[in-house]
Amino acid sequence: MAGAFAASLIGLSLMGAGPAIAAPQPILPDVAAGQTPVQIGGSPNWVGYQVIDSAGLPEETTGNPWPLVDSFYTLPKTGPTTLIMQPRQPDVATGYQVPPANLGPVSVTVTPDGGNATLDANLRFDQTVDGAMENGRFPAPSVNLLSDGDFESFRRGGWTLNYDFTSLPGGSLPAGSLFKTLDVDVCGTPNEGVSMTSSASGEWLNFDLVYQNPNRASNVAAPITTFDPDTSTYAQAPNCGDINMSSFFSTTQDLTNLTVHLQNASGAGWVYFTLYSPSELLPTFSIVKDDETDTAYPGQELTYNLDVTNTSASGSIDVPVSDALPESLEFVSASDEGAFDEASNSVLWTIPSLAAGEVRTLQVTVRVAADAVVGSVIENTANVTAPTCAEECVSTDTDTVVTKPVVPPTQPGGVAHAAPGAPTPSLAATGTTTLGSGIAFAVLAFLFGGFLVYRRIATRA
Repeated sequence: MAGAFAASLIGLSLMGAGPAIAAPQPILPDVAAGQTPVQIGGSPNWVGYQVIDSAGLPEETTGNPWPLVDSFYTLPKTGPTTLIMQPRQPDVATGYQVPPANLGPVSVTVTPDGGNATLDANLRFDQTVDGAMENGRFPAPSVNLLSDGDFESFRRGGWTLNYDFTSLPGGSLPAGSLFKTLDVDVCGTPNEGVSMTSSASGEWLNFDLVYQNPNRASNVAAPITTFDPDTSTYAQAPNCGDINMSSFFSTTQDLTNLTVHLQNASGAGWVYFTLYSPSELLPTFSIVKDDETDTAYPGQELTYNLDVTNTSASGSIDVPVSDALPESLEFVSASDEGAFDEASNSVLWTIPSLAAGEVRTLQVTVRVAADAVVGSVIENTANVTAPTCAEECVSTDTDTVVTKPVVPPTQPGGVAHAAPGAPTPSLAATGTTTLGSGIAFAVLAFLFGGFLVYRRIATRA
């Protein structure tokens, strides 16, 4: 009985306690890469972000201890500061581009923790143009990082980074982006650490790999990484000696916002966070131009259709197309905001976006010059101007100039004059048949009327 009573009390206690709160769960990477640089999956190459609006902060190029850093911005220790960033477009020679869905402004509001103003705290955003921002102390963990952009917190203090992705083309950061945390290794008061929350619910990151610095001991433990299912928060804490390890996470959901908190231990060194965009092969194009005729005469208007096709698996934006008109053609009009450039006698378009496999038809209407020579050939060539273009991006339409066809003039009423030397039109051809029929009817009516008059007179007699 006492046991039953105790059990009932326990049941009531549990009922009153509400739903149980799960503890953060440790998670492990898919790959423990060791000390050999690896290819990070999910994208052929990754690119870092660059600042495009620094809110008045100066871009500094000297005084950074890392030799591969091209420039950096030092964030103030009081008050929030908002930076506007976007992925750094790779050099054309690489053969890659930032996917159009990722190419757009991202705002990052940086807020220092309350006590930072009185601490030896600092936060910089370091960026490189070419390659990973690593050096002798932090060797490159990957062979497919084209550029880099790190938030680097050092000395003491904490910082919150609030990313807003709603200005991207789709209103969110597409799944498949990459995060890197680095150098979460010092235990102190407080411990170094990183936490990441977002607009997503449930699991929204995949823990891809951990890379060990080959300049450090290989037998140290990696930082402790956890996921809290109640808050959808990922966090890293030091193992008190992991020494400069890089951890990579890829996003599995679209994100409208992201909040990252960086914490340095008292008097300790560095903690990093980096956002990377994926890349894709540059798109390829073709163009076909046709006016659906092989001949033209002086003064005739022609309309050319320009079919532009994205022949690749990559999307594209701002596709330039041009049509260089020969001297024998005069511009009349163009579709899709095509602009006529008098200096080059060309029609110019920019197609805002062209998805993989999409075809866009542009039109231009021209007039054959009045002095075009009969027998000459009009060659009109259109081009798509893109780094990957070859002969498929050029199309030429040809027309032979002929004498303007002579159309016989017409009489009032639609009767055509006979051309000189032509046979005289028949009554059927000229409409005389209709006139003759009318006269015959009038004669018959007259005779019938006379017959009626004669009959009346005869009757009276």
